[in-house]
Amino acid sequence: MTTWVPQPSFAKGEIAPSLYGRFDLNAYSIGAKVIENFLVTRAGGLVNTPGTVLVGEVRDSSKSHRLIPFEFNTTQTYILEFGNLTIRVIKDGGYVLEAAQNITGISQASTGVLTYSGADPSNGDWMYLSGIVGMTELNGKYVRVTNVNAGANTFELYTTDPVPVAINTSAFGAYSSGGTMERVYTVVSPYTEADLPLLKYMQSADVMTLTNTGYAQRELTRTAHDNWTLTTITFGPTVSAPAITAGSFTGSGTAEDRYYKATSIADDTLEESLPSGAYTQAAVTDATWNDGEYVTISGTAPAGVSKVNIYKDANGIYGFIGQAQVTTGTWSFRDIKINPDTLDSPQETRTPFNGATKYPQCSTYYEQRTVYGGSLARPQGFDMSQSGQYKNFNVSTPLKADDAISRNIAAKQVNEIRHFVPLQDLLVLTSGGVWKVFAGGQSDVVTPTSINVRLQSSIGVSHVPPIVVGDMVLMVQEKGSIVRDLGYQFAQNTYKGDDLSVFSEHLFQGREIKEWAYAAVPYSIVWAVLDNGQIATLTYLREQELVAWTHQVTDGEYESVAVVSEGNEDAVYVIVKRTIDGATRRFVERFASRLVTAPEDAFFVHCGLTYDGAPADMISGLDHLEGETVAILADGNVLPQQVVTDGMVTLPVEASKVHVGLPYVSELETLPIGDTQGGVARRKKTVKVRARVERSRGMWVGPERDVDNDNPINMTEMKRDPLWSSDLKTEEIEVLTVPETSEGATVIIQQRDPLPLSILAVIAEVDA
Repeated sequence: MTTWVPQPSFAKGEIAPSLYGRFDLNAYSIGAKVIENFLVTRAGGLVNTPGTVLVGEVRDSSKSHRLIPFEFNTTQTYILEFGNLTIRVIKDGGYVLEAAQNITGISQASTGVLTYSGADPSNGDWMYLSGIVGMTELNGKYVRVTNVNAGANTFELYTTDPVPVAINTSAFGAYSSGGTMERVYTVVSPYTEADLPLLKYMQSADVMTLTNTGYAQRELTRTAHDNWTLTTITFGPTVSAPAITAGSFTGSGTAEDRYYKATSIADDTLEESLPSGAYTQAAVTDATWNDGEYVTISGTAPAGVSKVNIYKDANGIYGFIGQAQVTTGTWSFRDIKINPDTLDSPQETRTPFNGATKYPQCSTYYEQRTVYGGSLARPQGFDMSQSGQYKNFNVSTPLKADDAISRNIAAKQVNEIRHFVPLQDLLVLTSGGVWKVFAGGQSDVVTPTSINVRLQSSIGVSHVPPIVVGDMVLMVQEKGSIVRDLGYQFAQNTYKGDDLSVFSEHLFQGREIKEWAYAAVPYSIVWAVLDNGQIATLTYLREQELVAWTHQVTDGEYESVAVVSEGNEDAVYVIVKRTIDGATRRFVERFASRLVTAPEDAFFVHCGLTYDGAPADMISGLDHLEGETVAILADGNVLPQQVVTDGMVTLPVEASKVHVGLPYVSELETLPIGDTQGGVARRKKTVKVRARVERSRGMWVGPERDVDNDNPINMTEMKRDPLWSSDLKTEEIEVLTVPETSEGATVIIQQRDPLPLSILAVIAEVDA
C-alpha cells in the first residue's frame, strides 16, 4: 500500500544527531538533519538566506571591530563601527560622510597626488572620491590621506589596506575637471581592540551610555548625522548651588550663632543642588527669641532657578525651614524662629564611581533611575540614581524616598553583575544566577527603604547582552554554549524559562556565542555569531511554540552582528573576515531583503554589489573581490561564474540590473524518510519525493552524500518548465524518484544559484 508521508513544517529547525533515534518526539517530525543558509519563517517553512551587500571595509582590517546599533526612533537609526580607538557611523547601508570638498587636480604618477580646496585633512583620514572627469578610475573609491602638504593643499593617494600602498595613477586617464572628496566621519574613542568584547551600552533618545570596568562611564551624543561627541560623565546635580551673601537679626540682644544653608531647585527638572556653604548669623537663644524677632538671610541664585530651599542647623543636622522665591537672580528669606524639619535635609555628595576599580561594567534605566553595577571593587553591588535625576547619586540624612540607592547582592558566591533587564521588575543577571529587584512592603516603587532583591535562578549568564522579545528574556548561559529564555510565571510569582538550544545542541558543542542581535521583522530571528565564524539563527515565536535553529556559513568568518530598523524591515549588519587575493580583509556587510517578488531583484551573493543603469557588459567597482570567483545574476538570469580581474567582470550579454558577489550554497537535508510516521518498521520503500515551493526558481536535488558523509553526490538540477521559467513560481513538484530506499536515507535539496528558494513542505510517497 502506498502512503504519502508529509513533512509540513521545519518548526524545530536543525535537529542534533543525539536525537536521531527519538521518533517519539513531535520535534522529530518537523525537524531536519541539516539546514544551512536557510531561515525558518514564522509559518514554519524555509527560505534561503538572502545575500549580503557590501557596506565597506572596516577602518583597520588587521584588527577586530564591533558593530553596535544606535536607534533614536524607527527612522533615525545608525550602526556604529567601533574599532581600535575609533568610531565610524553607518546609516542606511553606507558610511556617513562629511561635507564635500572640491578636487582641483590629480597627478598622473607612480604615487598620485590630489589637489583640493578648503580645509586640510589629516594624515590617515579616509576620503570618498566621486564626480571626477577624466581620471574616472578613482570615482567611487575610498583612499587614505597621506603626506598632507597644507601649504600646497595636496596629499598623496594611498589605499585603505591595513598596510597602505601608494596608488599608481600613471596609467589612469588624465584628470580633466571636477570631482569631490568627502571624509568618512570618524570619532576618536578611548576603547582599544581588546576592550570591545566587554563594552556594554544603553541608550536614551540621542544619548548612548558606554560602560567598561577599565574606563569611567561615557556618553556618546548625536546632534547630526556627522556630529557626535564622546564625553566622560560628570556625576552630581546639574544645577549649581545658590550663595548666601548677607544676613541680619531683627530683635534685641545677641547670644548665639545660627547656621543656614541653601539649595537651588532647577526650573526644568526640579532637581535640587548640593547645599551652599554654611552661613553664620548671630541671633538669640531660643529661650529669649521673642515674637516679632527674626533672622533675614539673602543671596543669589544661578540662571534657571526660581526657587531656593533654606535649611537650618539643629544639633549638627540641617533641616528644612522654608523656600524663597528668586527675583532677577536674588532671593531673601525670613526665619521667624522656624523649627527645622530634620527629616528633610539637603543632599550630601556621594561618588560611587571615583576610582579605577569602581567603574561599572553594565547599566540600564529603571523606574526613572539610572542603574550601574558590576565594578571590580563591588562585583555584586549596584547603584541607582536619584529618581528622575539620572546623573545624581547623592543621598540625604536621613534618606528620602527619591534619594540614590546602593545595594549589594547577598549570595553564597561572589558572582559579578553582568547585565540588567528592566521589566515589571528589574532583573539582575550575574555570572552565577538571576535576581529580581522589586519594591517591598506597602510601596509600589523602589526606594532606599523599600527595595528587595530575590534569587530567581541559579543559572548564570555570559557577557553577551540579553535580548528582550515581547515579555521574554533570551540569555546566553555562562560558558556561552546554551541559550535560555526567561519569563514571569504568574502562578509561581517567579521568573522561569527553558533551554532553547537542547534540540540543536550540536551547533553549540565546543562553541561559544560571541555576539547576537534580534531582527523582529520579517521573521523574528536571533542572529548569534559563534566563535567558529558561523552564525546560528534562531526563529523564536514563543506563543506559537516555534523554536527553530539553522546555521549560516560564508567564505570567511562572521565576527560581529547588529540590527537596526530600516524602512519596513529590520536590517542585519555583520562584520565578516575574509581572505581576498591572499590578504585578510574585514568588511561590513548588510543582509539584503528577503522579500523578493521578481527574479531581477533577487540578491543572493555575499559581499556583493549591484549595477543598476543603462545596458552594459562591463561591470566595475569590484576591487574588494579582486582575484575571487564570483556569481552573477543579470536581469534575473544566472550567468557563468567569473574571476574578478582589475576590479571588473565582463558579461557575455549586456544587462541593466546586475548583482555580483561571492557564491554560496543553501542546503536542506531531511531526516530519514518515513521515520516521522512511526519509525523504521513502517517504512519499506520510498517511491517518490515531492516538494512544495513558493516564489522560487531553480534547485538541485540528490539522495546521498559521499563516503565521508560530507559532500552531496548524484545531484540533479531541477530546470524543467513550467516551474523554472523566468518567473518565480509557487508549485508542488516531484523532486526525486528513488527506486529503493536504504535505512537512514535522506533527501538533500540545494540552491546553488543566486536565486530565491522557499520550501514549504517535503512529501514522501512510501510503499509500505
